Amino acid sequence: MSDLRYARCSTRHGEWWFAWSNRGLVASAHGDDAERDFLAQLPGVARQGSSQEVPEGIDWSSMPAGFRVDVLRALMDVPEGEVVSYGELAELAGRPRAARAVGTAMATNPLPLVVPCHRVIRADGLIGEYGAGGPGRKAQMLAREGVHLAEGRIAR
Repeated sequence: MSDLRYARCSTRHGEWWFAWSNRGLVASAHGDDAERDFLAQLPGVARQGSSQEVPEGIDWSSMPAGFRVDVLRALMDVPEGEVVSYGELAELAGRPRAARAVGTAMATNPLPLVVPCHRVIRADGLIGEYGAGGPGRKAQMLAREGVHLAEGRIAR
């Protein structure tokens, strides 16, 4: 991928790394990740940019093809302050029996925060895991978005 840039930015969910191409965002990681670790996950060599350059759009051409990208696109429709289960997201992506595959798509999401995988929970209401910082960070992010939690469970 040519002309890849990256920067660390302040967000309402803390510091995050973002990388982008001339088509849009391609990767993100929580700011607790070391810069070298973030750069190692990128799909090419990146040069440093500034936080003012970070685009809002996503470079969907950099995403994995097939069902995983269908899941990520469907997740973009889940509004802030709301959650869906893995099964509900599978249904939104057009494959209602594919809840486990949704879990794989969430675990390999190259753009956590931007493609809000923190909004996906278990069917039993437990918040579950979060690859960009664990369940504690996921709970904090959901709480900041107005999702009510009680003992690691969504209070519906």
